[in-house]
Amino acid sequence: EVPAEERRTMIERLPEQIPDIPFMVFEENVMEGSYRPSDPGLSNADASWHLDAIKAARAWDFTKGSDKVIVAVVDSYFDLGNPDLEDLQVVNPYSVANGGSDVGLPESYDPGTPDPVLCHGTMVAALAVGGMDNGHGIAGIAPKCSFMPISLGSRFGTLAMLQGLLFAINKGAQVVNISAG
Repeated sequence: EVPAEERRTMIERLPEQIPDIPFMVFEENVMEGSYRPSDPGLSNADASWHLDAIKAARAWDFTKGSDKVIVAVVDSYFDLGNPDLEDLQVVNPYSVANGGSDVGLPESYDPGTPDPVLCHGTMVAALAVGGMDNGHGIAGIAPKCSFMPISLGSRFGTLAMLQGLLFAINKGAQVVNISAG
């Protein structure tokens, strides 16, 4: 890459410096094709390293997902009012803990002292399918996909995870994430 202020001089002088070989020198720009969302968290390398590690920006040039693809996240709870989740197409939300469709944080949750276990589902969902170019957070890997939140509550037992996985499969999820240790 030649600095802009030196290009004209190089284009003129390079053929003079190699007179025995006829050639032309012309200016060409190499374009960076990787899409880069405007989300504020992307400027923080510590918070967005995972996107660089999987080359998400290159993938976003081809697709940001499709609402025909359902991504299920089987995890604790989900704050569907979170700015990174509020505009998603949510399908078949399910709570393993209560057998219903309420996957939200418990009433006892205090946003002033966030509990990493209770917030884990929201965080994982935002990483997978969270909003892009919305002025909040980072960007989800596949923000155009449909989202199936499956809440385990605070029960992370093997049986609860299996119930969540089977619900996701039976309701048409093509991708299922369970990130419980």
